[in-house]
Amino acid sequence: MEARSRLLAEITGYAGAGVIVGAAALLLAPAWSAAAGPARVGLLVGAAVGLTLAGLVVVVLGGGLSSLGAPRRGGRRRLVSVLLTSAAGSWAGAVLATGPGLAFDGGPAPPGALAAATVLAVGAGAGYLLAPSTLGQLTALGGWATASALVCQVALAGPSSLRTGLGLVAAGAGWLAMAEAGGWRERGVARTAGALLCLVGAQLPVPARSQTGYALTALLCVLGLALYLRTRALEYLLVAALAGTLAVPQTALGSLTRGGAAAAATLLVTGAGLVVAGLVGLRRRRRGAHPHRW
Repeated sequence: MEARSRLLAEITGYAGAGVIVGAAALLLAPAWSAAAGPARVGLLVGAAVGLTLAGLVVVVLGGGLSSLGAPRRGGRRRLVSVLLTSAAGSWAGAVLATGPGLAFDGGPAPPGALAAATVLAVGAGAGYLLAPSTLGQLTALGGWATASALVCQVALAGPSSLRTGLGLVAAGAGWLAMAEAGGWRERGVARTAGALLCLVGAQLPVPARSQTGYALTALLCVLGLALYLRTRALEYLLVAALAGTLAVPQTALGSLTRGGAAAAATLLVTGAGLVVAGLVGLRRRRRGAHPHRW
């Protein structure tokens, strides 16, 4: 009964936040279609201020910041998170419409893209500090990853896909470091999102047959296994298996064996290795729960 009540509170909190955000969008829609330039920026700023104030009002009426951490106040915490995260998105949109542009050989970035991504990451991060939630964390990660990719596009040399990939890998690595330091309440979500972001970044240069992409993917497989052995977090084992599955055909098959029987043999060896790794992980977990049983 208690679990059902908490689930109902969660659904109600998200639904209430969605209704508030939807009502704000509905009110702004006619003015947005008729506005242009500075007027649209003003609408976005107004929406950001309104959503921020709404979130703070919910915090005050709900008993202050300390009450948001209570287990029975999860619905209110998620409501505040949705409001403040939406406000961060509105602030980022306003900056995107007014900031200076960036240009790189992969094509021009939207005006103010770097500043907007930074505002999104900082705003969502601040909202997360007040009201932690998966939504706030992933929104902050989106802004952080975008800003990191844009910085690498401007600061580094080489193909555009490689620079973007390196930026995503750096962002994911930073996210994982914060997760292991206890910086995120939803540690499993942080581990999964950070590791997958690293994998996506490592894979971006691969279509251009970049050796760096192959090396990053293989390195991610090794590091994932090392982190799993250190933390026993299954998220790392899963990403290590995905990275290994991708790295073998891309390197051994594409660059060395070029198909045929050797390619099949390489796949078989890799598959066997992944199965053994999975069995080792299951055995360690089972022995941790039942020390005297396999």
